[in-house]
Amino acid sequence: MNKNLSNPSTSALPPCNHIKHFAFDGYSCLVNGERVIIRSASFHYFRLPNPRLWRERLLRLKQAGYNTIDLYLCWSFHSPSSGQYDFSGVRDLAHLFKMVEELDLWMIVRPGPYINAEVSGGGLPEWVLSNAEVVPRCRKNGEHTDNPLFIEMVEEWWRSVFPFFVNAPNLLWVQIENEYATQNMEPDYLQTLVNIAKRLGVTCPLSHNDLYGYGSFSSVVDLYALDHYPFTDLEEDWKSNAAQLLTQTDCLEAQVKSIVPHCPLHIAESQAGWFTTWKQMPYAQVLRHLGAEAFRIISKSLLAQGVTVFNHYHACGGTNWGYLGSTDTITSYDFAAMVGETGDLRPHFLEALQLNNFLEAFPALATTNPISLEEAGFTLSNTELCLMVRKNKQNQGQWLFLRNLSQVPKPVLVEAKNNPQVTCSEPLEVVVPPWDVLILPWQQPLKIEKWVLQSSTSTVLYQSSDTLWVLGDKPTQVTLTNPHGKTIHVTLPEGIPSKNIKIQQVTDTFLIAWVGNAGVLPFKPETETYYQQSFTPLKPASLVPLETPIHWVRSTVPLSPSTLRDAALLCHNSTPSGALGSHWWSYAFLPVQPQPKSFKLQAGHLWKLYVNNTLVANSTDWQPNPKGALSPATEIELASVLTSAWRSGQANYLWLYTDSFGRSKGFHDDLAQTAGVQSLLVNGEPALKNLYWLGSTLPMEHTCDSECWINASITIPRSTGEESPLAFQLTLPKTPLAHRVDIYLEGVLMGRYWANCQAQTVFYLPLLPSFIKEGHPILLSLKCVEFTTQIDSLAIAELLPQLKLHVNYPSVS
Repeated sequence: MNKNLSNPSTSALPPCNHIKHFAFDGYSCLVNGERVIIRSASFHYFRLPNPRLWRERLLRLKQAGYNTIDLYLCWSFHSPSSGQYDFSGVRDLAHLFKMVEELDLWMIVRPGPYINAEVSGGGLPEWVLSNAEVVPRCRKNGEHTDNPLFIEMVEEWWRSVFPFFVNAPNLLWVQIENEYATQNMEPDYLQTLVNIAKRLGVTCPLSHNDLYGYGSFSSVVDLYALDHYPFTDLEEDWKSNAAQLLTQTDCLEAQVKSIVPHCPLHIAESQAGWFTTWKQMPYAQVLRHLGAEAFRIISKSLLAQGVTVFNHYHACGGTNWGYLGSTDTITSYDFAAMVGETGDLRPHFLEALQLNNFLEAFPALATTNPISLEEAGFTLSNTELCLMVRKNKQNQGQWLFLRNLSQVPKPVLVEAKNNPQVTCSEPLEVVVPPWDVLILPWQQPLKIEKWVLQSSTSTVLYQSSDTLWVLGDKPTQVTLTNPHGKTIHVTLPEGIPSKNIKIQQVTDTFLIAWVGNAGVLPFKPETETYYQQSFTPLKPASLVPLETPIHWVRSTVPLSPSTLRDAALLCHNSTPSGALGSHWWSYAFLPVQPQPKSFKLQAGHLWKLYVNNTLVANSTDWQPNPKGALSPATEIELASVLTSAWRSGQANYLWLYTDSFGRSKGFHDDLAQTAGVQSLLVNGEPALKNLYWLGSTLPMEHTCDSECWINASITIPRSTGEESPLAFQLTLPKTPLAHRVDIYLEGVLMGRYWANCQAQTVFYLPLLPSFIKEGHPILLSLKCVEFTTQIDSLAIAELLPQLKLHVNYPSVS
């Protein structure tokens, strides 16, 4: 039956994903009595501020064969202050969860309180972190510390958000906290969270994501899980050291199952890309560095370890709009994901599709045990290629995993003469592709009644009710046993072109489809047709130059607080800690006060000090370390630099401008290392209370020529038969416009450019739904900041014509 999802409000989907009974054991999960491999993909709704695009991204993930969506819930994104929560518009969780259900997907919900995810503060709100009495995550100096105030705040958050999902019919489980660890691994904090979750109505299993993979807190939660990221050093070519980097991967089963035998091997975050930082390579290079080869090596190596629950992180790239990103992340959170930040599909999308279709077609992989080559009765001409042999628990079927960690194909002869279950008169000639794991099924029952797949020399892609789909890019031999026990050899004598399919009749009711390339079948052969009707697969949204000329106007008038529509996002303007964004501060000396002999300032990340509108000092050397942690801001003596602009016998005014990249993600005990002004000593006496916070903009009579604004009013065009475009791309010129440029749409910060620290010059700017009105002009504003010298107005004027803008038309109908 075809399902039309173009109008979700009128769609009537059968509850295929409704969970009436859920259980698990040491092998896998059982949903409604059937063993399944949980194939999950992560999606960050808070990094895509347009619910219409949520549906498109989720459709793409379903299209790739995933049966589950993994959802972090970002506390700071919903709570600007204590007791205040926003679940409307781009924060509409009820809409998001209903959408996942309508798309016939299961979901895993991770409400924190801490989520990491490279968001500022790891998702903990600024109003929590700026409270001096709070011990975030009940952890201080690496040790557990009871902090009832923090627990009280967490319960407030959970009470607000749990009602949206705890009774969802497609909810598999809930993860509490994330990657938590202390020096002694005390269970108290997590046990407290477990108790709260159950008291608030959670009846499904609870899980936690272990940072180290040694069974930590497995006695506290129901379902044990762990992270797995083998390739994280972007400066190193993982291929040159792949075997060493995969050492932990290849011992996961032995390591974890000996500690947690009652749970399936569950990878809460299986690497499907990686993030880049301000000083690292652009995402285009990250994609070339990792991409499809790393994806299939990691994913299939985990399957060889018996993994039956995995979540590919990160599956959909997003944007660190507003103040979401942690100190180490640039605006883009593309993550080199299979679905890019703009919705384009990458090569490892097809790898995921091929892998997920294979796993759905052969559910026997949900219950296997490792065995040796000798036990399996196999002999190989090259045993170094053998990664693992696994045997089905319920029948004699086996799986041979052959891994090739090189850039050339590796041939190997496989004999099974000592295996009475496999009929194989001659050695099989198998070629393992470069940077791949070839999974060969042996003696596997097929969906076609009483037929058995004895062996295949090539990758098996899928099986439907009457067809076995096999990769036919090279000569291939498939050996079958029919219902009468007769052995049948079916051979493709030579490979077929990459875009072709050859159908070979085995019997009147059994076909083999040889596919020249897995990409020929972008959908499962038996899938409903509405997938094809929803949007064209593998076709990113089209970028069309904006036809109307853009008239940029330079202005010294900043956007006022009333027009900064993101002012409430993450408490930007309600807490003068300077932890997020730009801030102005003032300090006044009366005429009778002499120039101080000592003026010590401790501030970060970037700052500039003016005396009577004259720039006297600035700091531009802030850098995050590779882990995203911050070094404490240095205390600097500034008394001598005040002299150049000091006015004797008159009032003197100091203006301090700080520009902060937010907080670190708090992976370690570094959440307290914030930015803004941290201390001020005048003649040795604390004077911070005398430093007056002005906010994110400065009155025009005191701008100090520190920044300029460039504005353009743009009317969103319409294309025939389409709604308004849903995104912009802004390409900045190669010559820096300024050392720092903040990009605003209608007063909402959508991009952050830093010429000295990263190469991102193209910014994806998804429009918030409130902007999308026919004929409605949108104000695009660029806030230009120069830290080493004053802004060169003439240079900016010359560069304005180089600013190019494109509109991004949606690819979903």
